[in-house]
Amino acid sequence: MGVERLKHVKRGDRPSASQQNIIVDELRKRANRDGRQYKYQQIAPDKVRVQDQWVAYQVYQIDDILSIAKRGIAYSLKTVNPSNSDNYDVLICDGAENWASFGFRPIMAKITGSFPAIGALVGPCHGETTLLPNYPGFRFLGETDVDNVGWVIRDRGIATGEGLIITSSGQAGQPEFFELESVKFSSGFDGWDHTTDLTVTNSFSDEAEAGLLVQFKWDAYTGAYVSTDVECA
Repeated sequence: MGVERLKHVKRGDRPSASQQNIIVDELRKRANRDGRQYKYQQIAPDKVRVQDQWVAYQVYQIDDILSIAKRGIAYSLKTVNPSNSDNYDVLICDGAENWASFGFRPIMAKITGSFPAIGALVGPCHGETTLLPNYPGFRFLGETDVDNVGWVIRDRGIATGEGLIITSSGQAGQPEFFELESVKFSSGFDGWDHTTDLTVTNSFSDEAEAGLLVQFKWDAYTGAYVSTDVECA
């Protein structure tokens, strides 16, 4: 049976029982199909299973993949440790145990300190399990009724930032790399470990001098931070 057996009726006509049953059967099929599709869309795009360091609303770096099963992808987690690279990703743990999200849809997350203004940047930082105001990675959407937990959504683009050529490095001429301190990120994730010097490729053979401001971005092709602009010496 199918919709091809349905017939148009005129005023005063009454569909037969068989016609009505065809309609009921087709509507049930459509409802079941739509129901499965809706349920899958709610879970599949952003939710993944996690193990080990799960704590509700905290942020962790992905450590390793544990399962590639269909609709059952699962990861192990570790404290954020970017090691001066943008080659990493983070998950925010859900309120439901052993589930986490990449944050492409609004999600609840722990935030250190006072809540920022709506739309302001909050993001992960080396060694932390909460999001920090003024760090890139997510946008703050508003408060929740849970202490120190707010709504956020992913705002990841290419990592960009700036820093100063280290005064004690003695860099001069046209070095292959700049060694930077006082580094700040403005978009993407903060990929600096906040301990060692950040090395940035001198893309355009610019002149170096202690204390000059260098702007940079992450280059996925070379797998390194590269300079985009250097303050004139």
